[in-house]
Order: sequence, then C-alpha cells, then structure tokens
Amino acid sequence: MNIITNGVWIVQSYKENGTDITTSFSGYVFQFKQDGTVVGTKDTNSASGTWSANVNNRTITSNFPNAATPLIKLNGVWKITDSSVDYVVANATINDSTENLRLQKK
Repeated sequence: MNIITNGVWIVQSYKENGTDITTSFSGYVFQFKQDGTVVGTKDTNSASGTWSANVNNRTITSNFPNAATPLIKLNGVWKITDSSVDYVVANATINDSTENLRLQKK
C-alpha cells in the first residue's frame, strides 16, 4: 500500500491492440491514495476516480467514472505482470481491446 500511495505516477507506456498511444497521457500525473481514490492531473485539470487492489489475483481495478479520453482508457481490471517499487506493468482486455500499461513512479 505504501509503495503505490507514496509519490506520483506517470504512464510510461500504453499500447492499445499493439498501437502505442502513450503520448495521449503526456503530462498526466496520478496520485493513488490509501482511501481508494486516485486523482489524475494534467496542468490545472484533474479527474477523480477509484482504485482497488487484489493481492491474491495480482490485479488492480481502476475507474474514472466521469473522465474523458484518455483517462477513460484506464477503467477496468488490470492484471499485473511485473512490478517493483517504482514501476507496474499490467494488461487488460477492455471492450475486446488488448491494453498494455506501464506506470512509472516519478
């Protein structure tokens, strides 16, 4: 819990069905909070959402209910395939699309 909630994170890589759309997330920083909320901020704009982790399944579920693109692309259940104290690699199938994500602690 402390690893993810201490500091801010950026989208270092995002691929949608193999197409790199990382630049869509350029400038966003994400703050995960211990109360299960998350805020994505770019410049003076921010969007709030929720997140939860399932340690046994190695998944993180995120939801930005009122967000527009690109943050809406983060909604779903993400299977963690690799992680360390400063990065998380995960994938998800969302609306028949294979998504690959790498978050990096800033």
